[in-house]
Amino acid sequence: MSRLPHAKAKLTFLSRAEGGRKSTPPADMLRSFQYRPHIVIGDPRQRERREDILSRAQLIYEGDGEYLGVVFSDVDRELKEGEEVTVELVFMYSPRVTYRDAVPGATFTLREGARIVGFGEILEVSEKEVRRANPVISYAN
Repeated sequence: MSRLPHAKAKLTFLSRAEGGRKSTPPADMLRSFQYRPHIVIGDPRQRERREDILSRAQLIYEGDGEYLGVVFSDVDRELKEGEEVTVELVFMYSPRVTYRDAVPGATFTLREGARIVGFGEILEVSEKEVRRANPVISYAN
């Protein structure tokens, strides 16, 4: 077993009209280490489409913050766009990538590539055991 940092966060997925996903990921996907987006720490109200200003490559590499890879390990209930849920995120690239700004009270946007699909706030951070058989470990070691 390995220990990896986990964060409990409140999260809201944007509607398609707001630039979000066509549909929210199913809860079973969010509980099984299958959904692997990025978070960008910063003011979640800054959700303007930077794609209109920067090329896709510039947005990712010179954009508005560091992309931090996460994998979802739990959610408190089935998702509905626009509704807040509580999720658990694993900082899957730790310790190679520093997640120093991902602390309780930090706000973030949830990204799939350059697209902002949600926003949230980190509630708490802790370390938890993750089984070796878990696919997350291949990224963390």
